[in-house]
Amino acid sequence: MATALRRPETLAPKLSWGVSKWRRDPYSSRFAVEALWPLLNTVVGKGDAANSNANRPVYFVEHSAGGPLALRALVESVTDPTLLPSGMYGAGCGLVAPAVLDPEEDPDAYNNDDDDDSNSIPLPVRIAAFKTILSLPDAFSMKLARRMVDNRNMTQALLNQTVSRVLSSQRVEALVEKYTAPLREFSSDWDTGLLNVYRADFLREDTELLNGRKLLSEAQRVMRNTGREDAAFCVISGAEDGVVPLRSSQRIAGLLGCKCVEIAQTGHLPMDETPDECAQSLLDFIQP
Repeated sequence: MATALRRPETLAPKLSWGVSKWRRDPYSSRFAVEALWPLLNTVVGKGDAANSNANRPVYFVEHSAGGPLALRALVESVTDPTLLPSGMYGAGCGLVAPAVLDPEEDPDAYNNDDDDDSNSIPLPVRIAAFKTILSLPDAFSMKLARRMVDNRNMTQALLNQTVSRVLSSQRVEALVEKYTAPLREFSSDWDTGLLNVYRADFLREDTELLNGRKLLSEAQRVMRNTGREDAAFCVISGAEDGVVPLRSSQRIAGLLGCKCVEIAQTGHLPMDETPDECAQSLLDFIQP
């Protein structure tokens, strides 16, 4: 939910609790985490709902690059319980295909085993080139962002993240529609949003926010202090994920001291490719 608020020009002004008035970079991870608290209090913390919140656990579930946001939200909710509606407490994180590891610490975290190492560009070089593009003035970087999407076969891009052999053509069409709809809904400013989100994450991320192994260690430490660390985390991965490989998810699970649920014949989008299995895995974690 917090990640959706990274479109402030179109979404934030419609919110009654005034996110658009915050003096924060609305594209940053810091903003995304902070925006979650008033949203939760608005949705479940008022009126009759507040009376039924006694001792209710809150689990933060995110996919891919949202993984760090879920971990940060858990750490902050446990450190400062007043962020959550009265009677609720941060109980854990469900991480689906989590892009949590820092490639500078774990350079093999996002390399696909199927890649030909002799022809692939080293990840540090790719990151440096990407940062260079992000640093360009808008007159150049906006054009590059538009060109990247306009010249891209979105159907093929989606298939590259899935195990397409198990998806029907109708299912593929539905998924392409799902992921390209925002480009049409925000046709005049999606490139601005895309660039600023990446700039916030790669160029001017808040230094107080932990990343990579430090973030995983902090989340585990905070939950250990509550005595609930044994049931605080769950990692779910597609067995054939080519974006965040299974071994990366297994490494994250090992660092958190939890299990990694492997879903067969599934790529980077378990919630779309095998939604029943993904949902059941999360339910088994939340309601053991």
